[in-house]
Amino acid sequence: IHLYADDTQLYIQLATQDIYLAKTKLANCFVEIQKWCSAMRLKLNTSKTELIWFDRRPQPISMSSGSINIGDCTISSSNVVRDLGVYLDSGLSMTHHISAITRACYFHLRRIRQVKRCLNEQCIRTLVQAFVISRVDYCNSVLTGLPSSSLNPLTSVLHAAARLVKDLGPRDHITPTLRQLHWLPIPARINFKICLLMFNVFTGSSPSYLSSLVSPCSSLPARRRLRSTSRDDFVSVRSRLQFGNRAFAISGPTYWNSLPVHIRQSKDATQFKTKLKTYLFSKFFD
Repeated sequence: IHLYADDTQLYIQLATQDIYLAKTKLANCFVEIQKWCSAMRLKLNTSKTELIWFDRRPQPISMSSGSINIGDCTISSSNVVRDLGVYLDSGLSMTHHISAITRACYFHLRRIRQVKRCLNEQCIRTLVQAFVISRVDYCNSVLTGLPSSSLNPLTSVLHAAARLVKDLGPRDHITPTLRQLHWLPIPARINFKICLLMFNVFTGSSPSYLSSLVSPCSSLPARRRLRSTSRDDFVSVRSRLQFGNRAFAISGPTYWNSLPVHIRQSKDATQFKTKLKTYLFSKFFD
C-alpha cells in the first residue's frame, strides 16, 4: 500500500490464469478495507475508486471481465489510470503518459512563442525550463528501458524547445544547440534520474519501499572481500525478459554500477548531480 495525502493505492500480485479466483481475493481485500474504514469512521467512496489490471499477456484481461462487485456497487476496470500525474496503462507501455506530456509541452511552447518578441533569450529559456523541461523530467524514471520509438515524441519536444530558445529554423542542426544549452538528451535524462534515486538509496535518504528493492554488495557475506564491495556496487540481477529489466530493482544497480567511483563517492547530492551531468554530457555528446 502507498499513501500520499488523502490518496491511497493498493497493489496486489495475483495469478491471472484463474480470473475468478483473482477477483474473489481482490473483492475480499476491498471488504476488509471497508470494515477498517467503518471502524475508523471513514467512508470508502466507491465512485472515486479505480481498478486496473496490469497484464503483459498477449490476451490481457478485458474491462468487462475485470470488474469487481462489492455489495451493491460495481468497480469497473480501466485501461488507463492516473497516479500523481503519471498515466499508467494496463500494458505499462507508457504511451498515454508520453502523449499527455507531449500535448502539455507543445501547448506551453505555443504560448511562449506568442510572447517571444517581448522577451530576451534568458527569459525565454527560464519559461521553457519552468513549463516544458520540468514536465519532461517529471517522474521520467518510469520511462527507463523503453525503446527509442516510444521516446521520440519527448525528443521532438526537447528539440522544439531548443529551437524556440535559440530562434532556429526547423531544418537547422540541433546537436550544437543542445551542447550550447547544456541540455541532456531524453535517454540521458532518464539515466540521470535513476542514478539520482540510487544515490539517495546509497546515502540512506530514500524511502524504505525504494531502498528495499536493491541490496549493496557489502550486505552479502560472500562478496565482502571482493572488489565490488570496495567500489560500493549494488547487487545486479538480470531478467529473462526485456520488460523485466525496466524494474528499478534491475535498472537501478545496472546504471549505478556503470558510474565511475569518484562520482558515486560524492559528498552530497549537489556535488553528485554536477559530476553526473558532466559525465553523461560527455558520454552522449563526445
